[in-house]
Amino acid sequence: MQDTSLKVLQFATLCMVLGALAATVHGQSQGSWTMKAPIPMARNEVALAAVGGKVHVIGGNIQNVAGTYHDEYDPATDRWRTRARCRTDSTTSAPPC
Repeated sequence: MQDTSLKVLQFATLCMVLGALAATVHGQSQGSWTMKAPIPMARNEVALAAVGGKVHVIGGNIQNVAGTYHDEYDPATDRWRTRARCRTDSTTSAPPC
């Protein structure tokens, strides 16, 4: 049961990333939808953090291969920026996640 709950949470997180960040934003004053910049690499099982007005999408899997990806979205400019990858061990100089 716990494994199933985790998978549901991971799926919900993916839906939030793809739906809220990469798809569209509703322009309430115009009553219309506006396309926003898609995330550079669509992936699942990510971690999210909102820091300083920007959204960070960290880690995830692409075709069942886990990676140390780190992308940052700036809603003010509607741009994604690839950030330094997260380290997976203590022998690299990349920042920890």
